[in-house]
Amino acid sequence: MVRHTPDEQRNEHSAQANTAEPMPVTATSAAAVPGSMHVAATHSRQPDLAAQHGATTPSVRPLIVTLGLAAPGQQQFEQERRLHFPAKLNRIPAHLSMFHALPGEEIDSIRGVLAHEARREPFPLAVHDLLRLGRGVAYALKAPELFTIHAALRGRWLPWLTRQDLQPFHPHVVIQNKVDPAEARTLYSRLSEGFRPWTAEASSLLLWHYEGGPWKLADEFPFAGLEHSAPGMAGNAAVTPAGGE
Repeated sequence: MVRHTPDEQRNEHSAQANTAEPMPVTATSAAAVPGSMHVAATHSRQPDLAAQHGATTPSVRPLIVTLGLAAPGQQQFEQERRLHFPAKLNRIPAHLSMFHALPGEEIDSIRGVLAHEARREPFPLAVHDLLRLGRGVAYALKAPELFTIHAALRGRWLPWLTRQDLQPFHPHVVIQNKVDPAEARTLYSRLSEGFRPWTAEASSLLLWHYEGGPWKLADEFPFAGLEHSAPGMAGNAAVTPAGGE
């Protein structure tokens, strides 16, 4: 049964949101999908990241960490994002955010921690639900290994974390955002009718420079036995207008 909850939209980071939006509605019961329900309304808050660290130059702008996905899953998300995301705003690949604002001056330390955590085998990710955001739609993903990695990184970086990154972790990939709520509801309903859980594969950890709106790929840390590839992240630079996640 679909449940409506009272708050907002994105990675459960309402503390940073300037405008509250309804919390997502999932396509399956929240009781059957632990940790999938709450995705807070901060897809539109990326422009605030630099200010959180007092960044004034590119060398100290915040860093973003995402989970890299193997080609089949990445391509599936990319295809849906191209179909449903407003074309003028869709300037970065589909992605699964893990940390949104780490201090840029600590990049060497952060690289070392990511390299250590990447010394593991690739692992499957269950794409287990749809999330209805206030102005878009996302897929919810889960894997025990992903939560283990996130918890380890969170423990290492706890003194640096913003209020956004201190919130509980609810992994998801956005395929639509920045549209009229009615359009989002329509897409959610249509996708829900035919949704069946499927499996993607986690392949790496990705580190990005946040550059006041655009993102630039700083480094990739492939899991054991994999080559540097960053599927869907071609070029070493991917850009988005401010708030265009």
